[in-house]
Amino acid sequence: MFRYITYVFVFALTFQYTIVLALGEVERCSTEKYMQLQLANNPKLLTKIDENDQAAKDWLVNQKERGAYFKTNQSIITIPVVVHILYNENAPEDNLSMEQILSQIEVLNQDYQLRNPDRNNIPEIFQDVAANIDIAFCLASRDPNGAFTDGVTRTKLPADLITFTLEDDQIKRPELGGVAPWSRDHYLNIWVGRLEEDVLGYSSSPGFSASIDGVAISTRYFGKGSQFNLHPSYNRGRTTTHEIGHWLGLRHTWGASEENGCNFDDGIEDTPNSAAPYYDCPLLSNSVSCDSQDMTMNFMEYVNDVCMYMFTNGQKERILSVLNTTRSSLFDSKACQNMSAEVDASISVKSIEENYCGSSYPLEIDITNVGQNLIETINIEYRVNNGNNFSFEKTLSLSPREVETLLLATINIAGENLIEVVITLVNGTQDQNIENNDITFSVVTPAFATIPLTEGFEGSNRFEQDGWRNNNVDQDNFQWQISDQYGAPPSGNGSLIYNNFSGDSINNPRNTLDHLITPALDLGNAVAVNFSFDRAYARYDAQLFDGLSLSYSTDCGNSWEQFWFKENTDLATFPFDADDGNPFFPATEDWEVESIDLNQLAGEKEVLFRITNISGWGQLLWLDNVNITAMLTNVSTYIINQGIQLYPNPTNDGLVNVAIENEQHQFEQLNIYNTFGQMIVEETLHPTTKNIHLNLSDQPNGIYIVNILNKDGFHSVQRLVISKD
Repeated sequence: MFRYITYVFVFALTFQYTIVLALGEVERCSTEKYMQLQLANNPKLLTKIDENDQAAKDWLVNQKERGAYFKTNQSIITIPVVVHILYNENAPEDNLSMEQILSQIEVLNQDYQLRNPDRNNIPEIFQDVAANIDIAFCLASRDPNGAFTDGVTRTKLPADLITFTLEDDQIKRPELGGVAPWSRDHYLNIWVGRLEEDVLGYSSSPGFSASIDGVAISTRYFGKGSQFNLHPSYNRGRTTTHEIGHWLGLRHTWGASEENGCNFDDGIEDTPNSAAPYYDCPLLSNSVSCDSQDMTMNFMEYVNDVCMYMFTNGQKERILSVLNTTRSSLFDSKACQNMSAEVDASISVKSIEENYCGSSYPLEIDITNVGQNLIETINIEYRVNNGNNFSFEKTLSLSPREVETLLLATINIAGENLIEVVITLVNGTQDQNIENNDITFSVVTPAFATIPLTEGFEGSNRFEQDGWRNNNVDQDNFQWQISDQYGAPPSGNGSLIYNNFSGDSINNPRNTLDHLITPALDLGNAVAVNFSFDRAYARYDAQLFDGLSLSYSTDCGNSWEQFWFKENTDLATFPFDADDGNPFFPATEDWEVESIDLNQLAGEKEVLFRITNISGWGQLLWLDNVNITAMLTNVSTYIINQGIQLYPNPTNDGLVNVAIENEQHQFEQLNIYNTFGQMIVEETLHPTTKNIHLNLSDQPNGIYIVNILNKDGFHSVQRLVISKD
């Protein structure tokens, strides 16, 4: 197993990332810190970055020999942009206006084309190297399906999600509340939301994974104008200019850490070597280091927005070399193309739900007119699970850029379903652009299980009930498995296992989430809902440890509520670190029982539970005897526990007393159920009964439900724990 305790990265002219923060200053750019975090989680990323860096250098040498910089003869390179706005429902002002978004796009176009009004402030000593990068940025007009878009996505966050953390790149990860990027082959993704305190923005560099490629900007630093709620020192949109510079392969002008002074540079010949970053608005006369005048006004410095206003010719060469190698697919992007075809219909789906509640699914698609002419008729074919093709024809009156939602059919589905839809004719003839005429997506309906859902992970069938699903979020080689050899008492055979021990930076990197999802349970007539399980775990050491989270969903998995979480020593059942280089295999005494009451779920018709491993490159995590229990009633149920006591509880010998001191209700029946839902005690009560003595000494250790009820549907439902020595 690869274990990285100390991280040291020093490599000349590529990157050396450390945090540079003057006393009392904000962190102008968090890209260096972000790079350190990504390399710590994925050290092999360094190789990919170096490969991309070398490819860019080779391209530049070749182009200089030929006397050309551009892949094509175009004078301006256009980069399509999609801006993902993420805002908290309690802070609607963070849902930035289109005016503010467009102000940022205008800043980018000015800064990267040397049209910025403050370019006249460039000192005479640097005027000869100031560069027009010849890049234009446009808000995308076509989404990944080819449908019309304004280039902005808007996501309203739940009330408890206010700021996004840098460490786990949360703003880009849907499983943590963020938003997934559009394809980086065709778009520059910019995420705008409230980042954690003092983080203005950060960027991926050429070579990063496609799933996190792009730029993140905190809400108060995006756009230009006094009318917007922007930080006074960073209100001219230069945070985004700076971070996109990193995305295009540029480094800070001083090149490396403040501690290394003049020993490192940014690899650009015409940006003078400087010892450290500058803040605020320094005077030119006070900005000399490394025996030369420093270029404090460069967009890749740390100064205030008002005091940065130039790129150099050398930085332009670096950017062009990256655009023609790592980011060359952007040349083929059609995301900013105007509607050029006379007849062009695009198909998309508003929201492709991974899970759908119910068996009758309304198959709806959106048709967007991205052509120049009116769309009057459209013919569509669709099929489900590779079955027969079905035809759909509709008369429309769809003007250019208009969208219409069509209900093709209501189809009966169960389990996982693959749905394919294709436009066959537009206005009675073939569409002039067939690239956006088809879409394929899946819809999943949860399978239902019966109560109790009791899984000991033993026997040939593995799961006692069907419908369990592995959700391997990162699509790596690691997911929840079943072990034949180890398990919790009483059987000791068969258990769930997650192998965090054997993970590395590519397979199961740190902070990876892997879910195991139960089939759905109908708790509409349930009371006394309980989730219990056995666990065994030892952390590797103080740096390498894992987490376990339990959640439930009442909307078919579209949202989840966490109800139990432990990590590190709180999760551990073994008292010592298992850091001897060997995996942890539990003995009988290493297992612990967890039991969580979930009575808030009583009455819910469709409930899923999710078991989540949070990898930290720690140790093997073991689970067994997962039991979801509830008492089901066929009558209207009113829970009343006041005046009714069970003691002792827990009982260490199986002997328990029931004291009934409730004068309002006369109880007539006492029933006791085990975790399998089996009734083990059925006793008729006299309305005047006040004390009951129960002998459950012949019952095994575990959790039991004691139900005392009367004829009017009033219940006392309480949990009894038997824990015999």
